[in-house]
Amino acid sequence: MAKEFLTGNEAFAHAALEAGVRVCAGYPGTPSSEVIETVAKEHAAGRAEGVHVEWSTHEKAALELLAGAAYSGARTLYTCKQVGLNVASDALMSLNYVGVKGGTVLYVADDPGPISSQTEQDTRRLAAFAKVPVFDPATPEQGCQMMSAAYELSEKYQTPVLMRPTTRVCHASTYFEVAEHTQARTPEGFKRDSRWVIFPKRSYAAHKEINERLGSIANDFSESEFDAFNPMFTEGEDAQFGQPEINLGIMPGAGGTQRLLRAVGKSLAMQMVLSGEPISARRALEAGLVSEITPPELTIERALQIATTIANKAPLAVRLAKEALLKAQDLDLASGLRFERHAFTLLAGTADRNEGIRAFQEKRPARFNGQ
Repeated sequence: MAKEFLTGNEAFAHAALEAGVRVCAGYPGTPSSEVIETVAKEHAAGRAEGVHVEWSTHEKAALELLAGAAYSGARTLYTCKQVGLNVASDALMSLNYVGVKGGTVLYVADDPGPISSQTEQDTRRLAAFAKVPVFDPATPEQGCQMMSAAYELSEKYQTPVLMRPTTRVCHASTYFEVAEHTQARTPEGFKRDSRWVIFPKRSYAAHKEINERLGSIANDFSESEFDAFNPMFTEGEDAQFGQPEINLGIMPGAGGTQRLLRAVGKSLAMQMVLSGEPISARRALEAGLVSEITPPELTIERALQIATTIANKAPLAVRLAKEALLKAQDLDLASGLRFERHAFTLLAGTADRNEGIRAFQEKRPARFNGQ
């Protein structure tokens, strides 16, 4: 491994290569362009072997190329900016009904502001319409962790997965440990199957499959290793938490062992992972794994209350505060304080900070706009 100073886009490209991506295609557009450029550079230098990378004629052509590769079992990476996904929407809607065999990650960079786009289109809305799961990284570091998890989730449920960074995540820079050489995974190959032909009969069956797997995916994000990407939890009193993989003859992946130990400590992590036995909501609260517990019938209502409260705060302040808290898990105090001072200074020059002070002085609710 080598330590390099990279932008978020460059780091995401390395994360995809380390995850064994085989085919990368997209259409250029800020803030997403550097992902394909970085993969191409690594391939040209001989550091990324076995990967095909290209700029396609347009976004739809890129996604259809990757769909064919995914049907063969290859891990694929699609890139575009938020408005580019409109061009590929026809292919996306069908792809979710057909499904995939190889992990398929759609890296669609949003541009709140906007800074370099025609609109502030929110890809999460299109993802909900298409019924595909979304990873929404708050920082470049978290996004890199999400990349490998996205491929695992895609292959587990045979669904395309969206990765939705924003401009500030794509273009932020920090140090990353990256592999000096990567090798693409060898796909199993294409096998003839009627599932790859999307006629009404298959669509009818797929509709039920999609709705069922969305429920299972939501459960994964609340009760498996993926819950590390949701740092605040409200749970019902009857909820249970566990890492049951040992019961299947395997062990937790996607960082399950590493993040659980950091969250609850060595003793409880060892018990949960090695025994495969779940813990109660009350024990999870005591261990700091959840922030509060509620009666089961009020869990969703309370979670939405918390989410609404946070969503009404200044977006930049929430993002940087969350990043500082996440970094505190892995940094020493001096490094954490340096990052906190840097983030605090950045926020001092924002329009939201001025609005917050004015609103406090005028005794009215603040109207934050993410500027």
